[in-house]
Amino acid sequence: MNDVAKISKPSSPGPGRTRYTPGVIPYAKMGYWNPDYVPRDTDVLAVFRITPQDGVDPIEAAAAVAGESSTATWTVVWTDRLTACDAYRGKAYRVDRVPGSPDQYFAWVAYDLALFEPGSIANLTASIIGNVFGFKPVKALRLEDMRLPVAYVKTFQGPATGIVVERERLDKFGRPLLGATVKPKLGLSGKNYGRVVFEALKGGLDFVKDDENINSQPFMHWRDRFLYTMEAVNNAGAHTGEGLSLMRCHGQGTVYFANLAQHIHVVDVEQDGLTVDSSYVLAMDSSLHHEVIAVDSLYGISGSGKYQLNITGRGKVALMTSGAPLMMQVTPDKYVNCDADAIVAWSTGLRVQMQAQTHSSGVWRRRGNTGEGWELSFMGSGYALVQPSELLPPQNAQIGQGLAAQYGMGQHGARAQNQGNVWS
Repeated sequence: MNDVAKISKPSSPGPGRTRYTPGVIPYAKMGYWNPDYVPRDTDVLAVFRITPQDGVDPIEAAAAVAGESSTATWTVVWTDRLTACDAYRGKAYRVDRVPGSPDQYFAWVAYDLALFEPGSIANLTASIIGNVFGFKPVKALRLEDMRLPVAYVKTFQGPATGIVVERERLDKFGRPLLGATVKPKLGLSGKNYGRVVFEALKGGLDFVKDDENINSQPFMHWRDRFLYTMEAVNNAGAHTGEGLSLMRCHGQGTVYFANLAQHIHVVDVEQDGLTVDSSYVLAMDSSLHHEVIAVDSLYGISGSGKYQLNITGRGKVALMTSGAPLMMQVTPDKYVNCDADAIVAWSTGLRVQMQAQTHSSGVWRRRGNTGEGWELSFMGSGYALVQPSELLPPQNAQIGQGLAAQYGMGQHGARAQNQGNVWS
C-alpha cells in the first residue's frame, strides 16, 4: 500500500506535472516551437509571412500559428495524452526576418502527413489557412509557399482521363481548346443560362463552364440548369453541324454501310482537305480529323450563316447524295455559284462566300414562289460537289420549330429534321 502511495504522489513535480498545470501557457512552451527539428520527406511544409502584434515575440507568434493550424488550443488539455500528440503537433522550426521589413518575419512550419485527409484539398486548406488568419497574436499573416510531399500528392487521382482523351472526345487537335465561363455568374434563370450556352457554342467555343459560386440557387436550380444546358448543347451541335454521329469500327472483317438507298461516293482526301456538310457523311477513315467552320453571310443577317465540317489528313470519306452528283471544276478564271441547300462538299482551299441570290427579303418567302434564296460562291482552284435535288418538304409542311423550319430553310429545314436528307 505504501508503494502505491509513493507512485501516485511523487515528492517533486515532473515534466508532465509542469506541462499540464492549469492556466494559459505560451505556445512555444507547449511544444509548437522546435528549432532543432529536421523536416522529414513526408512532412507538409508551409512558409508564413508573419507580422506579430506589438509586444508579441516573433517566435511565439510562429509557434501560435503552428499550434492553431494543427492540434493546439489556448491551453493544454489532459486528453492530449490519448493521442500521439508529439507527432501531431505542427512544429515551427525556423524564423527569419523579412529583408527590408523589420516588423515582418518568415516562419517555417512542418506538419505530419497524418494530419490531412488523403485526396482532400478542402481539408488541407481548412487546416493550414483556416482560423489562423484571424488569430490575435498576429497583426497580419500570409501563406507564402508550401511543399507537398510526393506521398500526399499521389493520393489525388486526378481526372478520369487526361488531355489526350479529352481531345479525342472533342475531336480537336493541333490547337488550344477554347472555352469560357457564363456571365453574369449569378442571376440568370435556367432558360437564359441555356441561351447563353447555346450562343457561346454556336459561336465556336469548344466548351462552356459554370462559375465558381453557381450551385442550386432559387433563381436557377441545378436541375433546371442541367436540362436547359443539355438542350443548348444538342441544339448547338445540330445548328453548327458538330453533331457528326459516327461509330468507331476496328479489327478485321467487312462492314456494310448504307442509308435509305442513297447514292454513296468514296472521296480521297489529300493534303488540300475537304469541306462537307456533316449530314452527308456516311463513314470516314479514323486517320482523318474534322472541325467546324462557319461560312458567313455577306448581309450580316443573324443566323443566316452556314456551318460545315473541315476534314483534313489523308484517307477516304464516304458521302451520301440524293441522286448522282455533279462535280464542278473551279478555276481562277471561272468561279462557280451553287444553291446552298444542294451543295455537298468542296475543296477546302476554295474561297467561299454566302449571299442571297436576289435580295435579302426573298429569303423569307417560300421557295415555291420565289425560287432559290441562298447561294454559295466558290473562287480559286478546286472542285465543288453538288447533288441534283434538295428534296425539300412539301409546301405546307411544318417540320421542327420556328420560321426557318416552316419555310424549309438551311439547317432548320431538311438537314435538321431528316439526317438522311430524304422526306417520308
